[in-house]
Amino acid sequence: MKKLILFTILTAAILASPYAIRIAAGENLLYGDQPYYHARIARQILEGTITLKDALIYNERPHFLGPYHVLLAYASKITGVHAASIVLPLLLGIASFAVFYIIISRAIPDAKKQAMVAVLLVTSPIFIATFSQSSPQGLPILLCLLGYLMLNNRKTTIPGFILLASTIIFGLFNAGLALVLLVSHYTTKNRTKLTYLALLGTAFLASMAYYALFAQRPAAGSLPSTIISDLGGYGFGAFTLLLFTTGIVLSWKKKNYYTLPYYLLLYISAAVFLDIRMLPYLSLPVAIFAGEGLYSISTAKWEMETIKKLTILLIACGLVFSTASYINRLHREGPGNEELQALEWLRQQPDGLVLSHYSNGFVIEYYSQKPVLLNSFLVEYLKNRYLDSEEIFSSRNLQNTERLLNKYDVRYIYIDSAMKSGKVWNKGDEGLLFLFRNKDAFQLAYKTENVEIWVHKTRVPQTQAASS
Repeated sequence: MKKLILFTILTAAILASPYAIRIAAGENLLYGDQPYYHARIARQILEGTITLKDALIYNERPHFLGPYHVLLAYASKITGVHAASIVLPLLLGIASFAVFYIIISRAIPDAKKQAMVAVLLVTSPIFIATFSQSSPQGLPILLCLLGYLMLNNRKTTIPGFILLASTIIFGLFNAGLALVLLVSHYTTKNRTKLTYLALLGTAFLASMAYYALFAQRPAAGSLPSTIISDLGGYGFGAFTLLLFTTGIVLSWKKKNYYTLPYYLLLYISAAVFLDIRMLPYLSLPVAIFAGEGLYSISTAKWEMETIKKLTILLIACGLVFSTASYINRLHREGPGNEELQALEWLRQQPDGLVLSHYSNGFVIEYYSQKPVLLNSFLVEYLKNRYLDSEEIFSSRNLQNTERLLNKYDVRYIYIDSAMKSGKVWNKGDEGLLFLFRNKDAFQLAYKTENVEIWVHKTRVPQTQAASS
């Protein structure tokens, strides 16, 4: 119990650290982009103004609604939307870790290995990203863990089954994952391995077929750069992946002991290739196998004890560096106070569509209450619109740029320092930045050190929205 309390305190401290740093810096607490979408939906649920379609995106589109938004709305009644958007994910993360630790403490007899698995989970960037920012993925993770834990107690079997079954409302992938856990529980007792494999395969194929055929998937990106946090992503540190690979190889001799983690790894990995939003689920099996790898290295007999100690020290330093650098990157995420002031100014201007990098979309929607061309929910059917936005940013052809701006009836162009520092441009005279010199077409309406808002002067208002 003491270890559980200590590790839970460590989890709370790590998850809250980006907010503590932002408080010390006097910055806006709610950081990132997508948390503002969830906050806006929760606020609309509270106000009773929620609709089926999102009007703050060009040409509208269906809302991405789920149980998390309802829970966030109820929590907002007590603390307000901003505070709930901070506290709720922290509580989900702390609870998820506590339940996970109880599960592994029963499954892994060695206390040292338990500690290694626990530390590798709470220090992984994807775990920190999921539970230190407002995210719908945290809720089904907690329900799956809690349901599986309760399922293994005779007194709570039925509630556990209900919790696991309830995850079907989060999507077919979650339904398949719950089925894997359910089948694992019952077949482990009955030893009906063939039935287990058949049902597991059915769940796997059904879920993968759904995502391949029907799901709205994010636009294709670089999977390695997303998974490896040291390359600018939000998945796992390079040393964690090295330990994970070591653990996979060494645990194969005890594969019967790791049956469930192996199948979870297979199932979730395939889903991640189809939908990167499934990445948070991968943190659990990765932590288990990485813990096995670290434990094997630390307990192995080395010919030279000094080399062993140096290797372990190097691994520890690498893990600390990955975690610290990711937390530092999180606390520097926008929006800052300067951006909020600019968007407050924009809110008071006449209505019009705003063009910016898609990663600014939800923040612009939330504070300016104006529609944007794109936000970070990039799905496949928006590919042409995304390519058009890229062409607008990169083209020096005024006629072509004007054509695309008028196609979408763009009135405002919002530019922050990140866009000028590699996110869109690397030099001050690239693409659209060069065309801003044409005073007949563009007017600089707002400017601070880090933010510019331009008005498209030769805009041709659309009487009917053009389709993308």
